[in-house]
Amino acid sequence: MQPGEPTDSDRSTDSTGAKRPGFVDRYRPRVEAARDKGLVELEERRRKLVPVDLAMSFYERDRDAFASVLGSAIALRLFLFAVPATLVIYGIIIAVFGADGIRGLLSQSNIGGSVAEELETATSNDQTTGFGIITSGLFLLALAGRTLTKVLAACAAGAWGYRGRESKATFRMAVAVTSLVMLLLFAIMALNRIRARFGLAVETGSWLVTVLIFAGAWFAVTLTLPRRTRDPSALLPGAALVGLAMTGIQAFMQLYLPGQIDRNSDLLGPMAVSLAALTYFFLVGRMMAAGLILNAVVFERLGSIGELVFRLPLVRALPRRFPAVGRFFDLDRSAYDAAADDEDDDDDEMTDDHDAAGPPAAPRPTP
Repeated sequence: MQPGEPTDSDRSTDSTGAKRPGFVDRYRPRVEAARDKGLVELEERRRKLVPVDLAMSFYERDRDAFASVLGSAIALRLFLFAVPATLVIYGIIIAVFGADGIRGLLSQSNIGGSVAEELETATSNDQTTGFGIITSGLFLLALAGRTLTKVLAACAAGAWGYRGRESKATFRMAVAVTSLVMLLLFAIMALNRIRARFGLAVETGSWLVTVLIFAGAWFAVTLTLPRRTRDPSALLPGAALVGLAMTGIQAFMQLYLPGQIDRNSDLLGPMAVSLAALTYFFLVGRMMAAGLILNAVVFERLGSIGELVFRLPLVRALPRRFPAVGRFFDLDRSAYDAAADDEDDDDDEMTDDHDAAGPPAAPRPTP
């Protein structure tokens, strides 16, 4: 250092000896002002635009309900459910078609290596092995379905604003969820075989069928979970989201990811398959949690699709002529809420008129 050259402490102080603000301190007020301005503009747009209000309400509900944590819990339960479900499926194939059926299934599903060898060794016995696998698989499947139902019920309760003790999973819920998820796995396997056998022409149309299957299965699952309305049409937004999202995930896992795993198998080894499976289950669990929250937010902000349909001129008379229709779509709740809102408005107007008139006049003394 040359004589007379300023040191670091001299550079950090001005001519008066005061310490100069650093880079972060100089720009922090600008960043905070821009953030506050952005929040104000966002609130203005939220009051004017319905999509912005729905997006912000979805984000807030997702954060308040701890949907990311519950989505991870759903992913773990789905993984635990998939193991006994696979055992049951293989046990049924062994009991019906024998070991040859397993070999054909392995060849069509592109399963190879040590996994295929272990499956062929485990299923090389007679068909009584299949019944044993089915029995043990069904017992484990019942346990996994019960835990999966508990997590789904907790996520649905959080989405609709229920307390924790109101998210109790009943036996009917567990049976419905276990049966529907099992049927969904069968449907996925059947569609995969159809795509592999009939080529691109059928594969293009099968993805639309996959969307409908995923959406219908998730709609049926959410019918059994806690919610604040009996109207089944309130569950359609979440069913559409889950159907489209899970079909996209399924297409990504089947069309793009296998090639990437083959190219990176030398680098990652068995970890590539494990990482792909864990990512798949996490994305599916996250979409399920998002579908439950979307149902609650859309219903609270806009109402259900059934309410919109029954406001049409030619359809609005049906609930009056057929009260069962109104009870099925929970239209009596809507009418009650509307009447309660009208009464509250009338009470507010009477209170305002009373306040404007002032206190009652004192009685006039009698002569």
